[in-house]
Amino acid sequence: MSPRTWAPTAPRSRLSGALRPVGSRVTSGAADVGVMIGGSGQGGDRPPHVGGRPCWPGLLRYAVTISRGNNDANVLVLGANLSTDADVEELLELWLATPFKGGVHAERLAQIGRLEAGR
Repeated sequence: MSPRTWAPTAPRSRLSGALRPVGSRVTSGAADVGVMIGGSGQGGDRPPHVGGRPCWPGLLRYAVTISRGNNDANVLVLGANLSTDADVEELLELWLATPFKGGVHAERLAQIGRLEAGR
């Protein structure tokens, strides 16, 4: 496990009630990243500046590397109904180890941020 501060949810939690507290910890700086584990891994509503991306075992490496490398996701959303404990461990380790690429991806995220802010 990376020495980051993170805000996990309990396994198989109801994301609608858990996403806001995890997102709030991440956006306030109390946690660097968050991990959400729900049934399907779809996630619920998200607060602003929380870039959660669902990652399923069948698309394991691709989804994780894109979510962090291209999208700078700060919340990993996992599906407990679709993942084994080994899948979850592998997803989390890969996600934490994947750096954000920046460049054109940072420009795109800045553009999205401006659109979300209405500018």
